[in-house]
Amino acid sequence: LSLRRRSTACSVGCHFGLSHQSLPLRTITCLLFAQCFPFQRLPMVAHKLLLDLKDTDGLQTALKLRLLHAWGSYGLKNPALIYNYCTLWTDEEGTLIQGLAPASLMQHFAPILQLGAVYMISNFTVQPQSPVYRPCSHHLSILLSPNTMFEDLTAESPDFWDDSFEFASFASLHSRIRSSVNLTDVVGVVVSVTGVSNSVTSFGETVRREVVLQNESHMLLDITLWGEIARSVDGEELAHIGHAGSVVLGVCALRVTGATKGGFSLFSTPGTRCVLEPVCEQTHVLHSAFFAGTNTVQYYPPRFSTPGEAIAFKESCTKSVSELLELCSPTVGDATRYHCADEIISIESERPWYYLGCSSCSKAAKPYEMPDYWCEDHRRIPPEQTQNCYKVRMIVEDTTATGTFVLLGKSHDALLGGSAPELSARFPHQRGHLPPELLALEGRRFVFDVQLPKPMYFGRGPPEFTVLSVVEQNQPPVPRP
Repeated sequence: LSLRRRSTACSVGCHFGLSHQSLPLRTITCLLFAQCFPFQRLPMVAHKLLLDLKDTDGLQTALKLRLLHAWGSYGLKNPALIYNYCTLWTDEEGTLIQGLAPASLMQHFAPILQLGAVYMISNFTVQPQSPVYRPCSHHLSILLSPNTMFEDLTAESPDFWDDSFEFASFASLHSRIRSSVNLTDVVGVVVSVTGVSNSVTSFGETVRREVVLQNESHMLLDITLWGEIARSVDGEELAHIGHAGSVVLGVCALRVTGATKGGFSLFSTPGTRCVLEPVCEQTHVLHSAFFAGTNTVQYYPPRFSTPGEAIAFKESCTKSVSELLELCSPTVGDATRYHCADEIISIESERPWYYLGCSSCSKAAKPYEMPDYWCEDHRRIPPEQTQNCYKVRMIVEDTTATGTFVLLGKSHDALLGGSAPELSARFPHQRGHLPPELLALEGRRFVFDVQLPKPMYFGRGPPEFTVLSVVEQNQPPVPRP
């Protein structure tokens, strides 16, 4: 075992030879603790392991893991741009760990690695887990390089774990709402599934599929699958199987986007995978709660079969400003998304049109212990991880009323003529003054995708509607009946 001090990572296993010993992930964790903190008191297990290794000559270390999933990590704004090649592994004890490789090595590893195969891996680097979008809870990850070696041991590992999960309890989902640190695995009985439907978002055209799961307490999980993962799920097959009894589906690496009246809503990520009838204790509990023949999966055909139909629906459900204002009442549902076609008549200049936010998630960066700041998602962050983000309040008007729409964050840079850091550097806030890029919006007509304020803010002054996406409308809106 080669243990050399490094600033951020350490090498585990130098050469893969004829004689080797596979160590479980918890052993590697203890050894890393011993390496990174050599002068602190070690746990007895870690201390004993180090003594055994020092007394053993010629010991060479590798990890024996099964490949569960592989995907390219990309951003929503440009799905064609791959940032990293990501893999998910499990060891003989069922412990999950993430593997990472640069995007340039994706073509190198993709033909070599087969999903479900068991490999003895050597010549890799262990590093801390990514601070955001973690597909598993292990605080370490393995970094693959062109020198990493794989020996296929699938035929010699009949008793190796076929799969492993970290299903979150229903009670813990509240704390994960809009959190970008850990992704969430959920499991439940399939209640309904839709066909693949075309959708038009602020990032372009894509496809989506809706799956509703139910737990043993009859709470609902509304899951939206996007892109390729939506195509990979066979909705008609799930419905066919469901006619004979309950169908359990596990969906991994999701983001919890909010709470609903009957449960939670979740969105898929590039690392999401779906497992039918996962082999775990939760599956047996769910089948016991939903006896055979008592559950039928409802299948709904695609809502839109073409992008044109999706656009037409988006325009047909447009609401007027007066209708939006009427919805801002404690007696009317939860915060919901609507579409509204309006003309921007002015930009508010009395209050700042930008705020200091986290450079990763755009949430507000509040002063903490000097000189650091506090972010709701990323906790304590240094000043260099903050930047100005847009908070542009626009007064919009149609034939029915006038309202206030707010552009937040950094997802509207193209519309506003540049990023908030660049624009605020050239035009610092002054009361009554605005950059020409913002003034250029006045008098133009757009179709806004807006979200109502949360019910807790109803009655606290004129409502402000957050803009989720915006498309310029060159033609006048369709007359309302």
